[in-house]
Parts: sequence; C-alpha cells; structure tokens
Amino acid sequence: AQADGILGVEGMSGKRLEIDFDADRVSISRSRGERAPEGFLIVPVERRRGGLLIVDARIGRVRGRALIDTGAERTLGNLELQRRLALDPRHGGEPGVATQVYGATEAVQQGESVIAPVIRLGDAALDNLEVTFADLPVFRYWKLDAVPALLIGMDLLGVVAQLVIDYRRAELQIRHRRR
Repeated sequence: AQADGILGVEGMSGKRLEIDFDADRVSISRSRGERAPEGFLIVPVERRRGGLLIVDARIGRVRGRALIDTGAERTLGNLELQRRLALDPRHGGEPGVATQVYGATEAVQQGESVIAPVIRLGDAALDNLEVTFADLPVFRYWKLDAVPALLIGMDLLGVVAQLVIDYRRAELQIRHRRR
C-alpha cells in the first residue's frame, strides 16, 4: 500500500534533521543548538506530543496552522482552509481535480487538488504549489479540523534547496534555491 507519511518522530528530541535537496542528501545528527547559517530563513515551530511540529502559516489571505510531515508525499489541506480560501465548489469556488489520498492505513479518501495561493511560513514564501483538500482524520486527531490547516509534505518542502529541522532549537531553517 502507498503511504503518505507517519507523523510520529518521538526519537528526534534533541536532534537535527538536515535535508539537502540539491546534493540529494539527508542526515540526522545531535543538535548543538547553533544558529542557522547565513542565508537561511528561520521559522519557529511548536512541538506537540509525539514530536509533531506545527508552524503558523498564511495561505493566500488566510491565517492558519501547518503540520510539518517529512514522511508525507504531498501537501494536504483541510476543508476549513478550502472553505476560507473560497476554493470549495459547493460554495462557488472553481472545481479542482478529483484525487485519491492514500494514508498510513488501507483507507482511501477522496480529495480535490488545486493550485494554492502563496503559502508563507515565516519569511519563506512558496508559490505555484498543488494542495489536495479532503476531510482527513489526521486533522481531527490533532484537533485542527475547525481551523484552517495544512499538512505540509515533501512536495512543498522539496521546492527549497535545503531544509533543516532543529528539534532542540524548535525551528525550521530554510535555504531557498537561487533564482
């Protein structure tokens, strides 16, 4: 079965996950609590039980919350975010592309994929990215179904040159690709 990621990263406390997309390299090391190198944007993260990382986000004109899931293949949005962005065709929005969402279980959810407005995580701005909106149990589980929320997967994270998650410092460190 195809799996779109598992959120549990309990063993990462005190660690530093570095993903260098340009060099195609992933490393995990002990965090020494050092500041991000020059040229990196810093985004504070909130850590919840089980190692879940959540950041404040702005999707277009809507403020919301974003779960960071390096195990997820693609970025997912909840129905409240879809509604607030006026992307829900049941309320006059343009229809997206019907999509199936495969999770960590055998269950398959129906979703709708659209190009989202600019997604901002701190000073990092990511645009022209596809988000699949669906009524997914993960948003209910983390009590994020009533607020605009995204689960950010590797499709969105992978558009940057380098991504560091420093669990000790509770921050994302992002280096954009040069234009």
